[in-house]
Amino acid sequence: TKWLYLYRDSDTVLQKLMDARHERRVCGSYRYIPGAALTEFLTSQEKSKESLKTEEQACAAYLATHMTMVLNELEADDTSGRIVVYEELLDRKSIEDLFDYLEVYSPNWDQVEGQWNKRANSGRGEEWAGESHLHISDKVRSATAEFEMSANTE
Repeated sequence: TKWLYLYRDSDTVLQKLMDARHERRVCGSYRYIPGAALTEFLTSQEKSKESLKTEEQACAAYLATHMTMVLNELEADDTSGRIVVYEELLDRKSIEDLFDYLEVYSPNWDQVEGQWNKRANSGRGEEWAGESHLHISDKVRSATAEFEMSANTE
C-alpha cells in the first residue's frame, strides 16, 4: 500500500499547536502519560518524561517521535511510502506528481484548480488569502531544536 507523510516545518507546526488551546492541552498531556512510542524515543535520546518540563517540549518530543517512526519505515526494503513537504501542495505540477505516485487521476484539472484557492473552513467558498505571518516563540524554537526534528527528503 502506498502512503504519504505530510511534513511541514516543525517550528510552524509546533507554534500552531501551542496557539490552539485544545491541541496544546492534549499534546502537553504527553508529559505525564507519554505512551510506548514516545517513551522509546525519549530513551533513545537519553531522556525521560521527567525531562519534559514544558508543553512545548512534550509536543516537540511527540512530533519527533512520529518523524522518527516515519524515517524508520522509509528505510524498510518493502516500503511504499513517501514524505511530502507541505510546500509541494502549493503548485499543480507537484500535485499531479503526487496523484501519479498514488495512481489517482483527476479527470478535470480545471475544476481542481477552481477549488485550489478556496477557503475550506469558511463553508462559503471564499478566496483563500494565504496564512498570516506566524510569530514563532523562543520556547517553540528551543523545543524543536532540542529534538532536532527534520525530514530528510533528499
